Amino acid sequence: MVSNVSDMIQQIAASEEEQSAAAGQVSANMESISKVTKEAFGSVSETSNAASDL
Repeated sequence: MVSNVSDMIQQIAASEEEQSAAAGQVSANMESISKVTKEAFGSVSETSNAASDL
């Protein structure tokens, strides 16, 4: 019984570590998406301004 509880606790701890790592990856990916979106918006603005100048 104690062994089973200990095994369960170890599995929970391992799962928490995996979830934490996955959350970190999601956060990094969201930051990358935000950066690319801002860069794309800047390019669209520059293109729009250049088209207006023509």
